[in-house]
Amino acid sequence: MFKKYFNTPKVPITFYYTPYIYVFLTKFIYMTFDGSYSLMSWIYNIILFLLGSYTFAWMSDYVLQFKSNVFLRYFFMRSVIFRRDFGTLARMSYDYNRQTMPTSKLHVQGNKWTWREAHETYIKRVFFGFIINIIAKYILAWMFLFVFTISIFLHPIVMKKYYKRIKELEDIEPWEEV
Repeated sequence: MFKKYFNTPKVPITFYYTPYIYVFLTKFIYMTFDGSYSLMSWIYNIILFLLGSYTFAWMSDYVLQFKSNVFLRYFFMRSVIFRRDFGTLARMSYDYNRQTMPTSKLHVQGNKWTWREAHETYIKRVFFGFIINIIAKYILAWMFLFVFTISIFLHPIVMKKYYKRIKELEDIEPWEEV
């Protein structure tokens, strides 16, 4: 039973990074400073965190691969921090800001006035955009903590659908449209 439950492809550890890491880190810090939690409560929360991170990561991968609902995709999307293409995302965001909202500043040197592009403004926008996104995902994670818990029980169903969907995609000829 356990072998079938954990029968998933090998992936890097960053695959299991979800916003719930922040949620449980906050919870563990609170539990530490409160000091009134029993050993059983600690064990329960650690097991919930480990199992939930494992199952939620696979559920989110399934949703991101095969669903098109924008809200669902945002909720299950990996955070920008641990993505392999973080640098590319930052650069694309910077370029998008630069093209859509050009900003320049006046530079005065003696009686020579020049307008220069304000690169620090674009960098600030990208930085604050990432921070706001991380905070929004953290708040959503707290609001939908039950999805994290339910994913533990839905994992076999999700993986069955996941493998079925991959099998269907492998059976399609390369020139056929999906």
